[in-house]
Amino acid sequence: MRLLRPEEREKIAGMYLSTIRFYLLRFEGLLGVEDGEGVLVKRCVEELVTGLSSYDPDAGESLDRFVRRKIVEGIVSGVRRLIPDLDSSLALSRDLIRAFGSLTERQGRPPTVKELAEALCWDEEGVKKVMRVAVLSLSTDGTGEFSTNIFAPARTREELARKIESLDADSRLVVALHHFEEFSFQEIASILNREEDEVVTLYSRAMLTLLTGS
Repeated sequence: MRLLRPEEREKIAGMYLSTIRFYLLRFEGLLGVEDGEGVLVKRCVEELVTGLSSYDPDAGESLDRFVRRKIVEGIVSGVRRLIPDLDSSLALSRDLIRAFGSLTERQGRPPTVKELAEALCWDEEGVKKVMRVAVLSLSTDGTGEFSTNIFAPARTREELARKIESLDADSRLVVALHHFEEFSFQEIASILNREEDEVVTLYSRAMLTLLTGS
């Protein structure tokens, strides 16, 4: 049995509007794009309605998991139109993730932006940009489990708590405010009296530490 009726698909898409906005908050903050006119939200809803026509409950994937995967695919598709070099940044992110893990293992702590820049022979602004994309590539593994998978490979609350506790105080605060309190990076910058770019870099470095298991 497939969800073929348009009104049924539109109803399901409407139920996930808050999820779409929640995911977009992460993408917008990290990639520095804004959806002030709701273009990305509209595109995600349209693609979700279309995508739901191919949902087959007999295939073994739950409706919720299918919908979340389609939402992430829709956002990435929309962001690609806004950021032409996104694919090249995704390719570079693999090099950055390897360098991040290698330096962390060697130094016993996560590397700074400057240390990553020196190891990769990149400029620091380039490192900051690719760090943000790297966090997204690690956070969306094709399953659509963005909100829960964001802390992978932590599998339990206790493990997650230990991993966050291992971060420095500023990083812990930024992660907590962004993920648990759902403040935007701009709002966090205002709260902490810091530049927004600095807050995003702190967050990216912290998330790379959590996501790579370093």
